[in-house]
Amino acid sequence: MTQEELAEALGCSQAMIARWEANEHQPKEEHIVKAAKFFGVSTDYILGLSDY
Repeated sequence: MTQEELAEALGCSQAMIARWEANEHQPKEEHIVKAAKFFGVSTDYILGLSDY
């Protein structure tokens, strides 16, 4: 999956995805929730708080 594809799925820009990956910015709660739903995992998993 490209940054562009993920950005489209989450409703944000590719530049924002790049900033998250570079640890320059933290995603908003709404993007964490959208990512969890998109990937079929919990928000805790997205945040590194659980194994699934």
